[in-house]
Amino acid sequence: MIDLADRRTWIEAAGFAAIATLFYQSPVLVMAFLIPLELLMLRRGEEWYAIACGITLVLVLATKLIQFSRVQGLELSAGLMLLELFMPVLFMGGLYVLSTPRLDGYRRLYRFLAVAVTAGIVSIPVVIYLGQSDLFTQALQAQLQHAEQIVAQSSGAATGDSVPAPPEAMQQLLRMATQLILSSYVFGFAVVLAGNWYAARLLATRFFRKNVSVPRLERFVLPPWAVWALLVPWAGVLLDAVSGLGVFRYPVWNAALVMLFLYGMQGIGILWHVLDKYNMSRGVRMFIGVGLIILILVPGLNVLVAVGIPGLGVSEIWINYNRFERR
Repeated sequence: MIDLADRRTWIEAAGFAAIATLFYQSPVLVMAFLIPLELLMLRRGEEWYAIACGITLVLVLATKLIQFSRVQGLELSAGLMLLELFMPVLFMGGLYVLSTPRLDGYRRLYRFLAVAVTAGIVSIPVVIYLGQSDLFTQALQAQLQHAEQIVAQSSGAATGDSVPAPPEAMQQLLRMATQLILSSYVFGFAVVLAGNWYAARLLATRFFRKNVSVPRLERFVLPPWAVWALLVPWAGVLLDAVSGLGVFRYPVWNAALVMLFLYGMQGIGILWHVLDKYNMSRGVRMFIGVGLIILILVPGLNVLVAVGIPGLGVSEIWINYNRFERR
């Protein structure tokens, strides 16, 4: 039971909720908006986490109402407001499943996969609604036009001239952007959720001195059957490239990317184990970590990282790296 008369904890919960709201409204920090909420759960427990989530949703809704009221011609509706709250609620629910001690009897990997699958299923009606919504299409087109203006201004400054893209090219770009979003939606959700959960636990151990479990990547390993969960979706991706799968390409691509991410984590764990085995210094580790990040940002070379690191993880099926032997 929590003490609802605890004024100090109320202030703390409201503060963490306000920070989460600020992060959510920031184009730069939106991907980290769950970290304050997870920190509060680690400090005060599930009940205060739920209260902070409620405060955050109220603040997000109030902020959206103010923003939408400034848009001329936009008709506010309950459906629009619920749509704006859908993603925060989905993330908060997923974070609870990953963090709650009530589910400690289940391996966190299976909780993560269950959350990813559930997120994909419950999002189907929202995706169908957005696909039929002119508002979503207009918003996405506005974003693309804004990006086009920035590029045009930059090229125009260099060449002295800038030509806007023809309507046909814009429509094609709009279709490509929509397909890209739908093909990586669950993957992006899963990566952001896992990253926020892991980062919050690292911060809790360092700044709050909390005795929380922080999984070591050196110990992360997928069960043997997971290789089929990797191979089958990627076979579907090849089939989609050859003949097309229609709307079925979206779950196939998302499943393929999620499994690639998980085997990438296993590959990083193997790499870190090798560095431990040879007692590599922190400077060497930082150099390798920064180098991998730079390679990810370089077109062409990022494919090597995207394939090589997960490939290293898959290789543990045949190669024993002795990660779990006592030393």
